[in-house]
Amino acid sequence: MSHPQRTMYTRREFLGQGLGAVALASAGDSFSRALQTHAAFANRRVVGVVRSRPAPNDRVQAACIGLGHRGRQHLVGLEAVPGAAVVALCDVDQETLGRRADELQQWTGRNVRCSVDYRRLLEDRRIDAVSIATCNHTHALIALAALEAGKDVYIEKPCSHNLFEGRQLVRAAQQYGRICFHGVQSRTSPAVQEAVRHLQEGVIGRVGLARVRCSVGGLPPAATPNEPTPATVAYDLWLGPAPMRPFNRSRFHGCWRWWWEYGNGPLGNQGLHLVDLARWGLGVGWPRQVRPLRNASASDAPLLTPAFPWAMGGQAWVFEFPGDKTLVLELWPNEKSEGWSGRRQPTPEMVAFYGSEGMMEVDYLGYRTFLGRRRQPGPYGQAASQEFEQFVLAVRTRRIERGSPSIDEGHLSSGLVHLANIAGRLNRPLRFDPATETILADEEAERLCTRWYRRPFVLPEMG
Repeated sequence: MSHPQRTMYTRREFLGQGLGAVALASAGDSFSRALQTHAAFANRRVVGVVRSRPAPNDRVQAACIGLGHRGRQHLVGLEAVPGAAVVALCDVDQETLGRRADELQQWTGRNVRCSVDYRRLLEDRRIDAVSIATCNHTHALIALAALEAGKDVYIEKPCSHNLFEGRQLVRAAQQYGRICFHGVQSRTSPAVQEAVRHLQEGVIGRVGLARVRCSVGGLPPAATPNEPTPATVAYDLWLGPAPMRPFNRSRFHGCWRWWWEYGNGPLGNQGLHLVDLARWGLGVGWPRQVRPLRNASASDAPLLTPAFPWAMGGQAWVFEFPGDKTLVLELWPNEKSEGWSGRRQPTPEMVAFYGSEGMMEVDYLGYRTFLGRRRQPGPYGQAASQEFEQFVLAVRTRRIERGSPSIDEGHLSSGLVHLANIAGRLNRPLRFDPATETILADEEAERLCTRWYRRPFVLPEMG
């Protein structure tokens, strides 16, 4: 049955909503236009944030670390929030760093502090908060250093590169008493929050199953030869805890997420947003078991995440939780790929919740329900996310609201992605102990819950 208002979106359509449209604008669009547009969104939609600009001494002084695609979104988003100002920038690529500093200066008139080394930037006591949008393998390392330095942190998803790192982040935020926000913006959409309230109130009855459908979102990079490190890149800092290897562009900008040493594959990209929504809607924490249903063949390059053969129809995993709740996670070809049917077709990314009295579909920014045996249209809604406004509000109030993207929730959802990746790489089920956060009776799998850290970029174990 048709629905009165369409609220489900493909990846391309999602990126056309709100801040995604702003920060992914074409090269001809100016930074000032992007900032003005996002400011309009912020002023229209945020509840609880003071609209007048405070005096400079009362502002939340923020620094942005990592200034690529998503990092630029952080910069635009934070600068547009009343009561916040970006006062420092950091990126290991001097060309990127200089470009972002010029854009910010042209719009605000401010010359901000710039550094290629996050450690020097964290020494500045004038900085209240930092946002981190670097590669996945340095998220936790930088966040721990920032928390220890007394900064509040907005950390991009996934918050960790492995399970060990997530546990240390949770402990550090508690030990240092700092705000640590996880970059899953859907949790700050009023419509998505409404959807979860409906689920908790029983709008579709008892919910025991959630099905996540996400797309690969691209192809692994083509092999390229090693080359000298560009003079503008602080490569040792970019590698961080990863092993020293020759510079190679197939592992650098836009490509790193496909390599296990630096990224977490497609599940650690858009997939994590949907896994987080599914876990939130089901009201579950850690699973008891994770089973791979379909698994792509291993790549010839063991460090590269598996290439997903379209003929297999993607990959799938089943998570079994206490309370007889189940999450099915499916990874499919994206809208530009040849699907299993041989036709070019988009892959709508969403979470479907199945209840005893109906079903609900939730995507990044909205939801719709179908009630009863005849699937009559029920409540629905759509609203843009408010991640940076809510982060600044949390910094001011020293409180993250229940259900908001705290580091505790971030560790859980990132952990599910890590478990799925481990089960997929080993191609076998994993039994998990929620109390100790450990994989049971599988030493090989347990070793993949952490990594070897190259000195001096060793992640400390928090007490």
